[in-house]
Amino acid sequence: MNQYIIRGGHPLFGEITISGAKNAAVGIIPAALLVDGICRIENIPQISDVTLLLNILEELGARIRVLNRHAVELDCHAIRSTHPSYEMARRIRASYYLIGALLGRFGEATVAMPGGCDFGVRPIDQHIKGFTAMGAEVKVESGFIQASAKGGRLTGTSIYLDVVSVGATMNIMMAAVLAKGTTIIENAAKEPHIVDLANFLNSMGADVKGAGTDSIKIRGVDRLAGGSYCIIPDQIEAGTYMAATAAVGGGVLIQNVIPKHLDCISAKLVEMGVHVEDRGDAVLVRRSGPLQKTNVKTMPYPGFPTDMQPQIAAVLCLAQGTSVLTEGVWENRYRYVDEFRRMGAHIQVDGQRVDCAPFVYVLMHKPAGLLSATRDPKQKTVLDLLPQHLRQRGLFPVGRLDKDTTGLLLLTDDGELAHRMLSPKSHVPKKYFVRLEKPLDGTEARLFSEGIVLEDGTKCLPAELEAGDKANECFVIIHQGMYHQVKRMFEAVGNSVVYLKRVMIGGLALDPELAVGKARELADFEVEKLVLGKK
Repeated sequence: MNQYIIRGGHPLFGEITISGAKNAAVGIIPAALLVDGICRIENIPQISDVTLLLNILEELGARIRVLNRHAVELDCHAIRSTHPSYEMARRIRASYYLIGALLGRFGEATVAMPGGCDFGVRPIDQHIKGFTAMGAEVKVESGFIQASAKGGRLTGTSIYLDVVSVGATMNIMMAAVLAKGTTIIENAAKEPHIVDLANFLNSMGADVKGAGTDSIKIRGVDRLAGGSYCIIPDQIEAGTYMAATAAVGGGVLIQNVIPKHLDCISAKLVEMGVHVEDRGDAVLVRRSGPLQKTNVKTMPYPGFPTDMQPQIAAVLCLAQGTSVLTEGVWENRYRYVDEFRRMGAHIQVDGQRVDCAPFVYVLMHKPAGLLSATRDPKQKTVLDLLPQHLRQRGLFPVGRLDKDTTGLLLLTDDGELAHRMLSPKSHVPKKYFVRLEKPLDGTEARLFSEGIVLEDGTKCLPAELEAGDKANECFVIIHQGMYHQVKRMFEAVGNSVVYLKRVMIGGLALDPELAVGKARELADFEVEKLVLGKK
């Protein structure tokens, strides 16, 4: 394990050159999938997210030539797959941009639910809303997002985002550049990296207007031909060095910046008594006197950036008096507070649900009549039974229960666990209580243990059948998850299921105290049972 030993008490002096913007790079690199030609991207930051995205593109069939530490050439004309590997896609939040790019160019995409950093609810419902409005069919199940365009090409339309979402704005932009007709995104985000993505797409032959305003108009074109582009400097990296200089004092020249992008940060530092000087493509930050208290609220651009909240909090801890820091974007960005307290900071968090769990695991006693899905335009889903703070987490069912099937349903935002549990290689046991139309004839246990052959010729893995209290009742344990499997197995032996209830998955049993239609979060020891199958 790497360790950083920091000996404080010294002011900062010198110069630093800022890298290319991470938030721009993780959108522009997937956008290269839209280009039917060679594109050269410069000022790429040296970060793991960039490396992962380049590896994903190469896996999909892109030819990548590294020119130097900060420049690459991408040739995506021979992409052979629209399904990035689960193992790589789940490791990065920005993997959801692959959906818009692949869907826009190829009319289909299957991408694992994104992973990466976690500091609160970051749903993708606005992304899906945009894709659906453009004529795509989108499903979210088993840890994957599956999208396909009717007729193989999206159609332009007007899309109003219910909330200002940077990710949704960028994803819809990518999906729209090759769509038929014109797409208008209303209530669009205005961040600098959105403008940068638009400039990249336009340099390749797209027709995007209005980026940086709340209304973006994209006229679809037939092809993006390629070209060269240089990514803007990173606003957050520059702001972090500004905050560091403000916190410890000294004087630092921060080069390769766009000062306009830093105005919201500079203004707060100036309020605190820090000197900030615009030097064209650089800013000079100096602090020699005491820091003064101020209030900060994070907001979408051009407001104070949410990604700078922890950094400005560190500065405020050193200011004279009491400052108030309000998070206006992500509700759960206070996880660093306990660490600051350990170092002697006086911080109180009011009015916020501080949920530090990287993932949530929910046990539900599913009633009949609800779909095991994340959303449906016509019918209620199991997510409608959850309290608001859990619905906002972006949970999805691990596997499905039929609409009329009741019992144990697991919901989570942990795509890796869902994948392990649902993988055909895992053979995770699932136990069902079954009530049949006719009594058992005594041969079923043997036939199930040998592997039932279904009506379409598919042979099931061996299953276990235990007799119940009544002649027409039993328990069945299966080790795979085919469509309507238990019902089809009994149909294959001449019987029909009239009631089906799942009572166990892995080593986790349905809580007998959990009423029908209710749900609760799992304890740590219960999560362990899921994959390990411990009793």
